[in-house]
Amino acid sequence: PLEVPKFQLDIMNPHYSNYYSTKGQNPPADWDSPRPVFFLTVSETPYRFAIAARSEQDNRLLKLAEEWLKGALKELGIGAKTSADYGYWSVK
Repeated sequence: PLEVPKFQLDIMNPHYSNYYSTKGQNPPADWDSPRPVFFLTVSETPYRFAIAARSEQDNRLLKLAEEWLKGALKELGIGAKTSADYGYWSVK
């Protein structure tokens, strides 16, 4: 990180944990209780990633590696919960 990370507390609040924990064997029901799950996130923290070539021949691949890294951070995301829109980066 280029500065001290900004941590935030976030929450998932699954209402049908019995349904999810039994892989759908028990149907979701209105009498199930929400079970809050708290977790930390890092937000609005700039990072710098370094890439380098091992040899002069590999220098031509640096631009391609940079494009792949930027694309992966922006389009695929990294870390947990990318399916819930966490882990995606805005790339400069």
